[in-house]
Amino acid sequence: MAAGVPHPDVDGIDAIPFSEIDAYELGVFGAPRGDFLCRRLTQPGVIGRAVRGAVGRRCGYGQLRPCWVGSTYGPVFADDAATACALIDSLVPCERGQ
Repeated sequence: MAAGVPHPDVDGIDAIPFSEIDAYELGVFGAPRGDFLCRRLTQPGVIGRAVRGAVGRRCGYGQLRPCWVGSTYGPVFADDAATACALIDSLVPCERGQ
């Protein structure tokens, strides 16, 4: 996928049930942290994206968060590099205010 080309399966993280994101994170991170994740996803100014895999299974998610100066990406968890790139590509216009 070329940089800047929207991935057809990128969703706003708000469109995804929290239980799906929590289960995906548990598989990637390796420890339950649902309370922390809920607070992180609902912080003011946070923009989140998720990518669907086969049969609706999540295969990645990422966030753009306000920082003292500008924004910071992360976390970005993905099953492969192409998914990570799609997530970041979907967040770049948000950082630029587009």
